[in-house]
Amino acid sequence: MKKRHEVKYLVNKTMHLKDCQGYKKYQKCIFSTTDNVAKIVENIENPKKCLIPVSSGENSIELARRSIDVYSYDLNALSYFPQQLRIASMQKLEYDKFMNYLMGVGEDELLSYKIYCDIRSCLSEEARLYFDKLYDRFTPSQIFEMLFDVSYEYVTNYTENRVKLSKEFLPFYNEKEFYEAKDIDFQSKIRFCQCNILDLATSEYKDERNFDLAFFSNILLYLSEKEEEKFYSLMEEYYQEILSPSGALVNIFHNMAGPTARCSINFFYIIERDRQLQRLKDISDEVVDNGLSHNTLGDRANDIIHLVRK
Repeated sequence: MKKRHEVKYLVNKTMHLKDCQGYKKYQKCIFSTTDNVAKIVENIENPKKCLIPVSSGENSIELARRSIDVYSYDLNALSYFPQQLRIASMQKLEYDKFMNYLMGVGEDELLSYKIYCDIRSCLSEEARLYFDKLYDRFTPSQIFEMLFDVSYEYVTNYTENRVKLSKEFLPFYNEKEFYEAKDIDFQSKIRFCQCNILDLATSEYKDERNFDLAFFSNILLYLSEKEEEKFYSLMEEYYQEILSPSGALVNIFHNMAGPTARCSINFFYIIERDRQLQRLKDISDEVVDNGLSHNTLGDRANDIIHLVRK
């Protein structure tokens, strides 16, 4: 449990965030996931335990909805709070209010303070203190702009496309699946650890084993050359030790047919991507390239999915 002065410090850091580029302890959070985790899970028979970056927190919820124990991690200390916001919203709100608050569908604004008051009792103590301080000082749109990686106006202008694909990729956004998940204790199903992806072996998860899926997302986009080499080494050695007998390590990379809105595409990016993809392909057991993602605009994009099996 974080102390009051620690939460206040994180609030102050939130007020001065610049972007989500790089790989930092304090940076803007991902508002919406672009990966079709529901489809990827089909590659593993009856998964029960998963390791995954927090990202927007949506993937953690979808996996927990499928009765999978989720061990989420992120270097970004702030990523914990939006994930808590989504968990509390799933627990407390009716479907229409849920879609209104997190997706901007309805008469109230995105991250409406009125709806926040309905869910705050379901937040963890530190998350409640964090958001209370933000709502005391800022409007919902200002909070959104400070905390997330895309602009408030940008997101609200593309609501229809985003909602359509989110319902396909993350079934809990559909009313039937949403209510079926109402009895799930997401707080106990989803754990959080703030740690560097390269330091999982010394984190609070260090003794955890038998993961059916271990996601590393598009981490290579953010690592330095030295860190990249360490990552490849861990992929071939330590990371496979934490898998169940039928488990898989999962890397997700956007190919040139569908880059996300967050990526700045240039000549050097393409060269680096090709090199990284080939290096990863050399140690992968299975590569899938079949349009398993969408970008922030709500347009489909092709992801290259690399599976490394034990």
